[in-house]
Amino acid sequence: MMYNSKHTKCCYGKVYDLYLMVASLGLTNNFYLILSNMKTLFSIVSIVVICILSSSLQGLAQNGIGRTFGGPPPKKTAPVQFDPNAVPKADEPPKKDGYIYLDKGDGEPAEEQTIDLTTASLTKKQVEKRMKSYFYKGNYNGLTAAAKDNNKPYVLVFYTDWCRVCKQVDRETFANQEVMDYLGENYFMHRINPEKTNPELATKYKVESFPVYLFFNARGQEMGRITGYMEKNTFLKMAKKYKPKVPNTTFSRFR
Repeated sequence: MMYNSKHTKCCYGKVYDLYLMVASLGLTNNFYLILSNMKTLFSIVSIVVICILSSSLQGLAQNGIGRTFGGPPPKKTAPVQFDPNAVPKADEPPKKDGYIYLDKGDGEPAEEQTIDLTTASLTKKQVEKRMKSYFYKGNYNGLTAAAKDNNKPYVLVFYTDWCRVCKQVDRETFANQEVMDYLGENYFMHRINPEKTNPELATKYKVESFPVYLFFNARGQEMGRITGYMEKNTFLKMAKKYKPKVPNTTFSRFR
């Protein structure tokens, strides 16, 4: 082990002077033994000093100078806690109870992207019961006739028993009370499983995947379609878009 400090060089200089004095007295062999023991002792002491300094420097880095030398510990900041009752910002849409509001990804609230907790706990039978309450119960021919007689548009829902997305839309969209109220008032709703009934309709309207939702006016003309999953707010927007506008009313001179 080598030491280059001035202090170490001075110590070795004094030891060399002592060696010359001992050599003149004829005690050279014993001096070599003494000198070897002194080097070992000096090496041990140096290692201990280095360890102590290293430990002190580590304490300085972790806890700060005041902490190492008996000063006060550094102040700790309290963690920020979320307040569920905080008032939303003015530009945020009002939120309803029973919904989980998702995020667009840029920090802005996505009003149309929600998970409806009010339908998440429904059983399969409860979902079917809700849908049967406003879906048309007759066949396709009866549906088209009823649409013409009542001058009311209708929606054909193409699905299959094995379609997972179809079941998801049934639960999250068609079993939702807001959707039920709007569609039940403004549309005739009719479900078709082309693997069981009316396969010719799937061919006629080029249904190649499931689910597919076709919007028709009262005369049977297709106004638009939705393919795949669509959550309830977006579905309602589409339904309102395809709903025929009420024509302007002209009043006669007789009242």
